[in-house]
Amino acid sequence: MSIDDNWDDYYKGFFEMQLSDTELAALYSYPEAINYNLKVNEYVLVYNWQHELVDKLVYTGEGYRPLSYKDFDSEQLGCIRPLSNDPQ
Repeated sequence: MSIDDNWDDYYKGFFEMQLSDTELAALYSYPEAINYNLKVNEYVLVYNWQHELVDKLVYTGEGYRPLSYKDFDSEQLGCIRPLSNDPQ
């Protein structure tokens, strides 16, 4: 993707970041400084330099919050929860 391309043409609903250890530290220390022009509520998959998934976040417009899954409980279906926490 070049600088001249329209970012909206590449919007997938999630963004993958591959960061060095220094960049990971900056992400957690100063989350408002690193946004890559993300949209509010866009999911972010954070990988280290070895391409190992290290975190799953949601961009809030002011920073990031952890991606969490909640169990759902109903009388007819019982407790429903995700099979995997891995969004891939």
